[in-house]
Formats: sequence, C-alpha cells, structure tokens
Amino acid sequence: MSIKTTKNIGIPARAGGDAKDRLTQDNIRDLEEYITSLDRNTKSFIEYEAPNKSDLELLALAQIIERFHDIKRRSLGEELSALGDPVWKILIRLVIAGEEKQTISLAEMAQLISLPETSVVRYINILESKGYIIQSPHPAGQMASQLHLTKLARAIMRDTLLALSAT
Repeated sequence: MSIKTTKNIGIPARAGGDAKDRLTQDNIRDLEEYITSLDRNTKSFIEYEAPNKSDLELLALAQIIERFHDIKRRSLGEELSALGDPVWKILIRLVIAGEEKQTISLAEMAQLISLPETSVVRYINILESKGYIIQSPHPAGQMASQLHLTKLARAIMRDTLLALSAT
C-alpha cells in the first residue's frame, strides 16, 4: 500500500518567515487528518512527498506534532496513552459517530480502525472499565452491541479537541 499526497500542510509565513508562526485551523485539520490516516498496522512503507520546506518550518511542524501527542497523553492519562493509537482512534470514531447521531458496533469499529475484532474487544473492555465507553444491545440483536461514549469521555474528548485546536 502506498499513499501519495501532494496536499500542502505547510506553515503560513509572516513577513520575515518567523519559525514561531502558527498553523491555520485548516492546516491543523489537514495535519490531523493526515496523522489519523496513517495505518500503523501496514507492513509497507508509506510514501509521502513533503513540500519543499525550510528546516525552521519543519522544526515548527515537529513541535506541533509533539504538542499534539502531549495533549493526548495528558487528557487520556499515562495508562490509556500507553496503549497507543487504537485507543485514540476508537474514541475519535465514537466522537464522530455521536456528533453524526450514528452508532457503531464492535465489528464496524474493527473495520474502521483496521484491527482484528478480538483486539478491538480488548481495547473496548479496558475503555469500559475506565468509564469511557458503554455498550448497549444492538436493535438487530444477534449478540451485537452498540458502542457509546460516556458523559465523562465526551467531556474529556471535548476538552482534548479544544486544546488541540488551540495549538
């Protein structure tokens, strides 16, 4: 699998090209979409053609990515952060589903985050034991369940996303 993009996720420069220039909200959204699109389970390398950037611009971008991970770690705590990206992907998918008034089953979640269903069950059980997720019976029955964020998780994710948008 090879992903090739020419989308510019660059840093807008003020007169003088100050390295501390901030990304626009669109640039941040593009960066977040790019980061979430990386599939850590793929054995092949991902090809990304970076736009021609100066070392200072790349440093500023690296600092933004580092702040992104720091904010996630502080919001989720060390224990959940140590579990890696699948936890973040599950929570983000449930935020999106909640805002779109949709539900996600375990099987659908496994497909959405590209993990085996058995792995997703383990992550869901951990998140449920920490009070982040609740499972409710699926209307279709058949032993399926729907996943939902708890009020606590919605509040934490809201604060996290607001903090991320301010970086």
